[in-house]
Amino acid sequence: MLCSGLAVLFGIAVCWWHGADTTVLSVTALAWFFGAAAAVGLQRAEIDVSRRAGSFVGFTLLALLATFVSDDLDGVHRWLQVGPLRLNAAALFLPLCLVAMGQRECWWSWTASIPVTVLLLMQPDASQTTAFAAGSIFLLLHRSADRGATIPGALVLALIAACTWLRADPLAAALYVEGVLRLAGQIHPLFAAALGICILLACLAPVLSIKSTATNTGPTAWALTIYLLFAAITPLLGNYPMPFVGQSASPILGYWLGVGLLGNIYRKSPRLRFQPAVRPE
Repeated sequence: MLCSGLAVLFGIAVCWWHGADTTVLSVTALAWFFGAAAAVGLQRAEIDVSRRAGSFVGFTLLALLATFVSDDLDGVHRWLQVGPLRLNAAALFLPLCLVAMGQRECWWSWTASIPVTVLLLMQPDASQTTAFAAGSIFLLLHRSADRGATIPGALVLALIAACTWLRADPLAAALYVEGVLRLAGQIHPLFAAALGICILLACLAPVLSIKSTATNTGPTAWALTIYLLFAAITPLLGNYPMPFVGQSASPILGYWLGVGLLGNIYRKSPRLRFQPAVRPE
């Protein structure tokens, strides 16, 4: 998880170097610390994630619906106004939702993922739709041996994600949100490369930190990692926030919420313990 902190630190340094408002950058730094504290609290909480999965998904749906009654930007509905902060609802709650879905049956995950992706299509947000659909498709294909039943669901999710890319997105790139890697390259190409490596390692952290002895956590960790990787790749194809860097607190908070809930599941998961061979007498 250290790499996420390094990515945030490097991103803040790049923005500061290019003259960004230090007050806004301090919000990004605070988001990392508050998110880490929230992750620790989630990890230690006594929550039955499998039984409460419906609550996590329902809360995510309500947050996405709330974006349509909040102020839009050029017809795009992605944000919740929380006091002086404008938070991206999808980046904030989708990691939590995906981890919770990973603890339920295949049909349940498929049923829950469809309305979420439809709302993302309506916003529209091609980056988050693609990332969430990719993680959901992995869960669908991994948790069911009946490919004939899961492939149609996976195709529906892929189709919704593809349709999101066909919708017009009028928002221009914000220099200190979507343009941070380019700004890092202007300082030095090696600086941009280091920033990219930190982002990559932070995305891989859920899988790298889960031991293979956790029998029911590995697939969920992979689903979260796939979501994070797609969320980091899609900004290279459009004007979408790059996770961890720049003036965007929502992806940082969302990352920690997903990691914290994953840690809660891992803490309670059964382990496969090593059994030493018994030498015959």
